[in-house]
Amino acid sequence: MSSQIPGDLFSGHAKDYAGFRPVYPEELIHYISHLVRYRGVVWDCACGNGQLSLPLAGHFNLVMATDISEQQIAHAPGHKGIMYTVQRAEQTDFPDEYFDMIVIGQAIHWFDHDAFYSEVNRVLAPDGVIVAVGYGLMTINEEVDAVLNHFYKNITGTYWPTERAHLDAGYTTIPWPFDTIETPSFEMSH
Repeated sequence: MSSQIPGDLFSGHAKDYAGFRPVYPEELIHYISHLVRYRGVVWDCACGNGQLSLPLAGHFNLVMATDISEQQIAHAPGHKGIMYTVQRAEQTDFPDEYFDMIVIGQAIHWFDHDAFYSEVNRVLAPDGVIVAVGYGLMTINEEVDAVLNHFYKNITGTYWPTERAHLDAGYTTIPWPFDTIETPSFEMSH
């Protein structure tokens, strides 16, 4: 790992990360963007290399995209509606009550939740919405899925950081001090 920042697990292979991440479905982006009445400024928190930033830019006036990794942001796509900065999720330089929405894609399990939620309460506008998005393992067919699941659980399972268990549980084990909105499931196909 090339970074000394706690929690930065992906800087050492940011270029590969950018090339091999799945694409979020447009139906998800459309759904998320319509959870708020005013689509002014959205914070794509822990944006990595912009997997959510770019599609969100089509629905919001401005996307403020942050990550702790300079290397990840260096591989993010440029867009006139996106401003990338290197910042921790738990402490930003954003003004109070600035965001209409905060979106975290495949990353909230890495955060210091108490500190992050304090920052959310500071920067989220009244009536703003926070959305945590995560996805699990891919599925192909029973035969391939059995091999993948064996590899994931029995071969590499002991190497995963403990925070990964939150993702495997569908984020149901993460403390969530906000009202919950029941949402449909979405499918990522390739």
